Amino acid sequence: MNNIKLLSIAINKIIEIKGTDCFKNATIFCAILDDLVPQLVTERKIFRRVINDKMLEELGELKNIEESKSDYSWSKIERKLKDEYGLREEWSHIITQSFLEAYKQNINGGSKKTGAENKCMKQKNSEILHYAEEDKQINIWAEYKEQSQELQGKEEIKVAVMGIGGAGLNFINRMENQFPGIDFIGVNTDKQELQLCRAQKLLLVGEKITLGLGTRAKYEIAEKAFEEDEHKIKVLLKGIDILFIICGIGGGTGAGGTPVVTNIAKQMGILTIAIVMKPFRFEVRMRHQNASHSFEQLKKSAGMVIAISNDVSLEVVDAKTTMPDALKMIDEVSCQTIKGIINSINYNSIKNISFEELRRIMTRGEVAYVGNGTAKGNDKIEEALDNALNSPWLEKLTYNVSKVFIHLSGNIMQSDIEKAKCYIQEQVGDINIIASACYEENKYNEVSIVLIVFEKDEKYNIKSSVKLNDFKLPDFLKKF
Repeated sequence: MNNIKLLSIAINKIIEIKGTDCFKNATIFCAILDDLVPQLVTERKIFRRVINDKMLEELGELKNIEESKSDYSWSKIERKLKDEYGLREEWSHIITQSFLEAYKQNINGGSKKTGAENKCMKQKNSEILHYAEEDKQINIWAEYKEQSQELQGKEEIKVAVMGIGGAGLNFINRMENQFPGIDFIGVNTDKQELQLCRAQKLLLVGEKITLGLGTRAKYEIAEKAFEEDEHKIKVLLKGIDILFIICGIGGGTGAGGTPVVTNIAKQMGILTIAIVMKPFRFEVRMRHQNASHSFEQLKKSAGMVIAISNDVSLEVVDAKTTMPDALKMIDEVSCQTIKGIINSINYNSIKNISFEELRRIMTRGEVAYVGNGTAKGNDKIEEALDNALNSPWLEKLTYNVSKVFIHLSGNIMQSDIEKAKCYIQEQVGDINIIASACYEENKYNEVSIVLIVFEKDEKYNIKSSVKLNDFKLPDFLKKF
C-alpha cells in the first residue's frame, strides 16, 4: 500500500471521527494523523510544516462533491503549496492527492467501506495493527502511547554530560542551556573552581589527598584522588545509559581522573564517549606528557575518544579574537557532536539507529575526529559535506579511516541520506558508513551535518596538522 493511500485512509478516518470540526484546528488534525500513521515519519513532518489553520480550512472547503471533482481547484492548492511554502513538486502532489483520495472515500463509500479502508493503522515493528471498533478509534491517543512504550521496550534512554577538571566545568557553564532535559555533572579536585560550576550535580573528589586545592597538573595525583572516591562516582553514574565526558587532557585532573571514570562506567555497562581537548602545541612538555598518558588510557576504557586539538582554534580565529570567544568555538564543536549522537537514536528521526547499534559502533576505544558543515539551496547535501570534510576540526583524512558516522538534520528527504553516503564513499573510499537523520521544519531548505571519522590505531601526536606560521597569534596568546 503506497503512502498516498495510507494517508488518505487516515484523513478519511479523521473526518469520520471528528466530522467537519477536523478542519478547524490544524494542531489537533496533525496530532491525530501522527497517531494513525506513525510509520510515515517524513510525511507527517511535512504535514506539520505546511498544514496551518488557513490551509486546512481551504482543503476542507474542497470536500463537497463538486469541488472534489474540479481539477482546477486541486491544482490551485498544489501550486500554492509549491509557491508559498516552497515544497517540492512531489510533496505538493502527495498532500493534495491524499486529501482528494480521502474525500473520494468519504463521499463515495459513506459508512460502507472496504475492509482495508475501515481500519486505522499503526505500526509495531514491521507489522500493521488494525483497529476497527468505534471505541478504539476514539481512544487512539491513549492506545498509541501504550504501543509506543512497547516499541521502546524500556524507559527513555538516560543521557548525562560530565565535565571533568577546569576545561570540562567551563564547557558546562557555557553550554548547559543547549541540552534541556539532560543531566550535567561537574567533577573536580579544586573546590573553589567547582563551586563556580552551574551543573545540577557536583562532586569534589580526593579531598583527603588534595585538600580541595587541585592536583598541581600531576595526573598521578588525580588518579589517586578519583580512586579514593570511586564509590561516590558510582552513585553519580547509577542509571545512566550514555555518558559524555568533556575534559582537557593537558592538566592533571582531566588527564588522570577521566580514565578512572571511564573505567568505572565501563564496568557498569555505560556507553562512554570522551571528548578531549589536546593542549596547544607550544605548551610545556609536561602537559603533552599528561595528554599522551591519558590518551592511551582512555583508548582502553572509553567507548570512543573524540580528539579536538586546541591548535585548530588558532586557525579559525583572527588576531583580535578574545580568549572566551576562541574557547566557545571549541565548545560549539563538542556541542554539535553530542547533539548529533543523541539525535541519531531518537525514534522520531527520519532514520535512526538503535541504542544497541550505537553501543556496537562506539565501544571499541577507537579515536575519532569531527567535522561540521551547514549549507542551503538545491546542492545543500554536497556543499554541507564538503564543508564538513574540509573542516579544520577534522584535522586530517588518511588511509587509516576505519568507518564514518554521519548525522544529517534540517530540511531533508529520505533520498538525501543515500546521497550523502555515496558522496562520502567517493571522497574516502569504500568503508563502513553509519548514517542517521532528523527532519527540522524550522530549517527551510537548509541542512547541518555532523561527521565523525574513526581512525585505526591512532596514537597521541604532539605535532598538529595546523601550521602556526600561516597566521598571526590572537592577542590573548601573545603574553605566553
